[in-house]
Amino acid sequence: DKVIEILQSYQKTDTFEIPLKQEANEEMVQSRVNTLTNQKHAIQQSSLIQNMINHSILNISPSGNTQDYIEFGCGKAEFSRYLNQVILLSTESKDARPITYHLIDRASNRMKFDTKIISDTQEITKQSKIKPHIDRIKIDIKDLKIDTQLNNDRTYVALSKHLCGVATDLTLRCIVNNSLLKQKLDGICIAMCCRHVCSANDYINPEHIKSILKEYDSDLTYVQFFTCLTKICSWATNGRRSDMNSTDIVEVTPTISMTIEERESLGLVARKIIDTGRLQWVKQNISEYSHLIRYVDKSISLENVALLVH
Repeated sequence: DKVIEILQSYQKTDTFEIPLKQEANEEMVQSRVNTLTNQKHAIQQSSLIQNMINHSILNISPSGNTQDYIEFGCGKAEFSRYLNQVILLSTESKDARPITYHLIDRASNRMKFDTKIISDTQEITKQSKIKPHIDRIKIDIKDLKIDTQLNNDRTYVALSKHLCGVATDLTLRCIVNNSLLKQKLDGICIAMCCRHVCSANDYINPEHIKSILKEYDSDLTYVQFFTCLTKICSWATNGRRSDMNSTDIVEVTPTISMTIEERESLGLVARKIIDTGRLQWVKQNISEYSHLIRYVDKSISLENVALLVH
């Protein structure tokens, strides 16, 4: 109840808007989006990739540095596969260069796209000698010392599509704690999700949360407030069935009821508080050229906020 009261007050004075920047990468639209019946994942990937290009994170110029890619929480590495396709389709075949993809995940994934990245490269470039290197690392991000895998003559982009909960915080900390990666970093693109599995102990910017408690003179502890935030975040993405209307009343605690729309709105506020804390930390510790964007409309995905750093 106390957290809901804080969020309702915060919502009234909060002026920070996360802009909608749904972009479409032309190469990906032609090669993939238009060929699919269910286009939602492809639309998300297309927008993230084009936003990376628009923010000068991707370097597809033949005269630029040799750029490699680190996909955190990569799963099957589908995002890296289509990123690779866009890079190759945007580059003259004669300028194509071998790329290394460092694929980080703690799980053993079936149906991986690792070999597809290689075959795509040879098919698009028509050059069998151009072969990307796939460096798949099975490890928890919190234990990763990625500098041991990197080269001083390359630059790097850290990326992820739907990096779940605490994994976003662990990734940002990993980037800062690996000095070679931080020094050679061209940019970051992380599409975040699942704030309900964030951890108070691992969250990257506790001071941001504590400052809100101080502003509202609350007697809640940091852990109490943050834990409630993670629960309320799920209201932004869960709980509306097809037979529900925005004006339907729901009981959210034994003493508080609100409409479905109000509940979803509070979920978005809780989510934004967690994400803006991350943004502040990144601006202080990695680059001031950092942004939060909504990379697709909520009709495409309710988990639609990405962190871009360049």
